[in-house]
Amino acid sequence: MHKHEVTELLSRHGLKPEKRFGQNFLIDANILNKIVDSAEVTDNDLVIEVGPGLGVLTKELAVRAKRVISIEIDKKLLSVLEQELYGFSNITLIQGDAMRLDIKKIIDDARLQEKIQCVKIVANLPYNITTPFICTCLEQELGIERIVVMVQKEAAERFLAKPGTKAYGAATLTASCFANAQLIATVPPSCFYPAPDVTSAITRFDVFARPIIPAVNRAFVFEVVRAAFAMRRKTLVNCLTLLAFTKPQIITALESVGIDANVRGETLSLPQFEQLAMVLIALPSQ
Repeated sequence: MHKHEVTELLSRHGLKPEKRFGQNFLIDANILNKIVDSAEVTDNDLVIEVGPGLGVLTKELAVRAKRVISIEIDKKLLSVLEQELYGFSNITLIQGDAMRLDIKKIIDDARLQEKIQCVKIVANLPYNITTPFICTCLEQELGIERIVVMVQKEAAERFLAKPGTKAYGAATLTASCFANAQLIATVPPSCFYPAPDVTSAITRFDVFARPIIPAVNRAFVFEVVRAAFAMRRKTLVNCLTLLAFTKPQIITALESVGIDANVRGETLSLPQFEQLAMVLIALPSQ
């Protein structure tokens, strides 16, 4: 769908892009194909899409998938989508906020009804929900095989960052616990209408069958991670006092796993955070 087609369609329905919903409609067919191709959608797949917009990506997914469930927050777009997607019997539209809906129940119900095992999330995500939505889907262990999303380039960099870099943080560690993340392509603003103020990126997450950190330890490990990045300019020792441990306890714990007491959180890998958390959890809190 070209820019003039988007504007004509919106005008016909008396609509315009809603900035509060992060509506930037994809108008580049090559980029659209990159998203669908990198998701490797097959006719055995259930695909969850968030923010279908005008249904351009939805149609391409429906051609390849067994079932597509598209979640759209904007009530005004539903009538447009119903018209644009008319004739596709394998598309289910849900009006609602993806951050408030029970995605697990939606997936479980569809699996039961359609007898589908393989689930993928493929979307041109509204950028205001990118990080919390992806992290939530990974943390809930929904049985998803793959996530392929268009996100703001800065968000992609946070998921893909290496220890010691400015972008490295809690989102990086969450992604690395649950999936192998990779950059598929960067996407300039000109590929959207209206053009956003930022460069975008197609990012793919291949979800592990088992998370790196077992469930029994995971909650506390990520408490340590969140504390470590709560005050980025401070050393790890100072940050971890937020968890009610004394500085001497924290220093002893760091030294026991071979970590210098003066380091900051962004220098630690996920295995190092797990090692540190296991030592800390054995200490009495103050």
